[in-house]
Amino acid sequence: MNRFLKLAALSAVGAGLWLGPTAQPAAAGGFSINTQSARATAQGGAFFTRASDPSALFYNPAGIARLAPGLGLMAGGTFIVPTNSFRRLEAGGEKEYDMVSNTFFPPNAYATYTHESGFAAGIGAFTQFGLGTEWDNSFPGRFLTEKINLETITVNPTIAYRYGDLISVGVGIDFLIGKKVELRRAINVPLTVENGGTSEGTIELDGNGNGVGYNLGAQLRPIPALTIGLAYRSHIKVDFDGKAAASIADPFGATRITALNGPISTSIDLPANFSAGVAVKANDKLNLEFDYQWYGWSSYDTLAIDFGGRAPRSAAYRGFNDSYTLRGGGEYQIMPALSVGAGLFFDKNPIPDTQLDPTLPDADRLGLSFGAGYNLMSNLRIDASYLYERLAERKVTDSAPAINFNGVYNGSVSLFAVNLGYHF
Repeated sequence: MNRFLKLAALSAVGAGLWLGPTAQPAAAGGFSINTQSARATAQGGAFFTRASDPSALFYNPAGIARLAPGLGLMAGGTFIVPTNSFRRLEAGGEKEYDMVSNTFFPPNAYATYTHESGFAAGIGAFTQFGLGTEWDNSFPGRFLTEKINLETITVNPTIAYRYGDLISVGVGIDFLIGKKVELRRAINVPLTVENGGTSEGTIELDGNGNGVGYNLGAQLRPIPALTIGLAYRSHIKVDFDGKAAASIADPFGATRITALNGPISTSIDLPANFSAGVAVKANDKLNLEFDYQWYGWSSYDTLAIDFGGRAPRSAAYRGFNDSYTLRGGGEYQIMPALSVGAGLFFDKNPIPDTQLDPTLPDADRLGLSFGAGYNLMSNLRIDASYLYERLAERKVTDSAPAINFNGVYNGSVSLFAVNLGYHF
């Protein structure tokens, strides 16, 4: 293979961005999503300890053993509206670029059955990882990314058992389905040996893949007013297969990149996470909860893309760090049919300054939330909530040579969640 095709291939994936940092995240660092219930979102996500509705299948599987006996159904989703800007520090002065506006709606659905004996089972479907970012094709960072889109769904069958009121435990299997992965970015393609010129083209990658993991949970209630919760979700290795499509207007360049078109493959270790917390029943109307959540993002250190022998295998260093989130929230019962919740969290982002780029302009963030739940009937409840996340301004002056993109990032996310639950 001539050296021009090799250079084009390396340019196409040099930043190592295919599945990797693909999301404008929601309520968690990196590209994970924690807004799996409007009721939990209202309380800043501080729900891993109580997990007192069918969304326990996501937050803490032990919780389904403490639900009222019978069949419970719950479904809904979250509208996620991110905004981001990048201010480039240029010799002629600063210039700001805005990310293209997009709205995302990851849905969720849960079904549980709890028996009076303490045994329970259920199945949930939700989005653990996903969303996307998009920048205009005149954006100076277009050689790093123009558009990323990741859509996944996790199907999570679960069983649980409660021993009296003291302890409950749960275990589930996570079947993660990568429904859709897309990447588009600009590339510079060498044209001729004689003049060393280049022409700008585009590389698009898309594919899908699957992975399997597991989750565990426990709730300990030593006294009626105090609950201690633990939850763990394993890392998931996802193997992706897809295709690459490169295009360029210049006829010389076109002949040098067409061999890139065809099958590609990669794999990634999505991180494990662990949660621990305490919930206090202050009185008959007020419940409070405080949680600590750890994410093993260091599992995402390198991303390699295999072009099936048509071009060199590309391996790019990502260098994420482990991170954490601190959550606090509560719920107050105003009247028998109406409750309100509020919460806040601090999320430590996992991306070092040297590795930050516009594919995932992440930063430490503070989240503030509120919401309400109303019993439309004795067995029918609706919950709605709003969460605002403010990302700390982040100035990068020491971008890694492979990225070489210094500047200032700013962003925020608005999230509107709704769920409807029915108990038979």
